[in-house]
Amino acid sequence: VELFAATVDIVVGGSLVRRLMPLVSLGKTQLDLNGKVVAILWQIYLMVGPSWGSLRSFCRSVRSVTSDMGTERMIADCPSCLGGFLKTMFPESKHEEDDSSPWLFDTAIFMPGFRHMVDNLIQRGLSSMKCFPAFLTNLKSVLKFLRNEVNMNEVCRSLERDDVVGLANVLKKAKLPTFANWRWGTLAEACKALEGFLNSLAERFDTG
Repeated sequence: VELFAATVDIVVGGSLVRRLMPLVSLGKTQLDLNGKVVAILWQIYLMVGPSWGSLRSFCRSVRSVTSDMGTERMIADCPSCLGGFLKTMFPESKHEEDDSSPWLFDTAIFMPGFRHMVDNLIQRGLSSMKCFPAFLTNLKSVLKFLRNEVNMNEVCRSLERDDVVGLANVLKKAKLPTFANWRWGTLAEACKALEGFLNSLAERFDTG
């Protein structure tokens, strides 16, 4: 199960109001464009439904869809399917369907998220260096090892048996972030955390 979260920015009287849409989950068969369109329509239905008029009015009021460069980028250009959605979800309901527009969000454009664009720049810039792929592989291996609870518990027990309690305590308190391929901004956080961790180890060895 994958969570599908979205926010909606509403301009009211010149002021911007941000609201968190109802949180829904996606099944294994809903990770494509169709599944995510159904998910966002269900979120809209929970917010402004159940009438056809309110749903269609909301969809026509959407000016932009901001997301990453994955499947979600195609939601803004999705063909009209609101009528089919309602018929599938509520086969016994009656509504006056108006498919005058060929698009679900007929006034919306796609806007890539700023942080995702920065992540892409970081990825392409660093990946252009010959030494970076090997560095990234080693960094991920170290982080994966140190974040594994079983590995860390065994290392700490070994150190405590050797009467290196201080170093074992440093390892137990280590807070190392994960590094995700689609979140290149976390690379700096991971490196800083690992640097602090290694500096603590170095101080323990120096004083030991």
